[in-house]
Amino acid sequence: MIITRTPLRITLGGGGTDVPSYYERFGGLVLSAAINRYVYIAINRTFTDDYFLKYANLERVKDIDAIEHPIIREALRLHPIGPAIELVSVADIPASTGLGSSGTFTVGLLRAIYAYLRQSLTTEQNAAEDYRRATGLVLAKEGFFYRPPMTEREREWLSKTRTADAAHWNLLADMRPEQLSYVR
Repeated sequence: MIITRTPLRITLGGGGTDVPSYYERFGGLVLSAAINRYVYIAINRTFTDDYFLKYANLERVKDIDAIEHPIIREALRLHPIGPAIELVSVADIPASTGLGSSGTFTVGLLRAIYAYLRQSLTTEQNAAEDYRRATGLVLAKEGFFYRPPMTEREREWLSKTRTADAAHWNLLADMRPEQLSYVR
């Protein structure tokens, strides 16, 4: 049995700038932090010749195309590991709380599938491509699998806006909302 535990996250700033209609015009940067609440994914080989899926719903199907859950279906199309598997998802919090549970679910599911196949997520490019193909979304620099170093633009912004107090407390900035250009 393979079990993954993937942390949920809270957005500290930049929420909404990861939406394509925004970041394609203005760029975007989301600052988020993992919290001590998790999504667990378990995969187990069974003695039946079907897919037994347990999440908010219960599915038992013979064919990948019959799977109703779109992320599970696409992840299993990308990495066929069945039939004869049981896949269970359990979370510390309910869905639709704004804590990134669908992204966390997808990451945990892909990690579980890779572990089941005895493969590793070796590169950010492969991980991002799998996420995109499983969800139909583009993985922006959101750090699901990695946190790339700051870009030159981010370093330049930080050097101009970070105060001595923010640096002392190891914060990116201590800006007030009225200081942000998009609040005006």
